[in-house]
Amino acid sequence: MMTQNAIWKEVRPIDRYQVRLVGTVDSSQLKALFQLYQPLIGQQAIALYTTLWSETEGDFRYTAEKKHEWLIKAMNTPLDQIYASRLRLEGVGLLRTYRSDEGSDQPYRLFVYELHPPLSIERFFADDVLSVWLYNRVGAAHFKQLRARYSGYFSHESQDGTAIEVTKSFYEVFAS
Repeated sequence: MMTQNAIWKEVRPIDRYQVRLVGTVDSSQLKALFQLYQPLIGQQAIALYTTLWSETEGDFRYTAEKKHEWLIKAMNTPLDQIYASRLRLEGVGLLRTYRSDEGSDQPYRLFVYELHPPLSIERFFADDVLSVWLYNRVGAAHFKQLRARYSGYFSHESQDGTAIEVTKSFYEVFAS
């Protein structure tokens, strides 16, 4: 773990941030967030994601600038733990972070936290890295239960797993 001085080289309580939500988050993605991502990155990272997400109030523009001091108070969490959670979110693709040094006359930097929706449940299980990591994290039995629980999200699978796609393409359906 980084020392407090090392953390402050990365982010300080006086540094400001804005949140930008890329796309929407639907109920199945929220399930993926809590059921599939949380065992991998922990509840504190999920809390940071949902806290930042709640600040967007459903719009897709930037939120107003706030100090990181606000996150510390809102989450009742020290800055080093918020920073570690940020890195975990970045590592799994839920967050992209941009920093601009507002110029030498400003005592703070501005961070833009770009939130990305969780992968759909189908895409999560199709991702080799995330699905294998989840398998190793929760064990074979629980992984099979999760996969079975969400098997309805896999539109390409039949009850016995033998379905093949027979969807016609645009050009097969419509004449030019």
